[in-house]
Amino acid sequence: MTVHMDFQRVLLVHLKGPDGRTVWLCLERVGQNESWAALRRAVYSRPKPELRADGVFPVRRGDA
Repeated sequence: MTVHMDFQRVLLVHLKGPDGRTVWLCLERVGQNESWAALRRAVYSRPKPELRADGVFPVRRGDA
């Protein structure tokens, strides 16, 4: 998922599926400030790194 525009109350996001197809979504806040805040945190959060078999956390490009 990539955020292309963030207007605080509206997010324009781009999703690319495993089959390569693209989906654009316009997400808009309507009431429920708590739900909107949770969605925004989820959109901007990074996945936790997974521990490799050798016990080392991989470093992704941009993390170092």
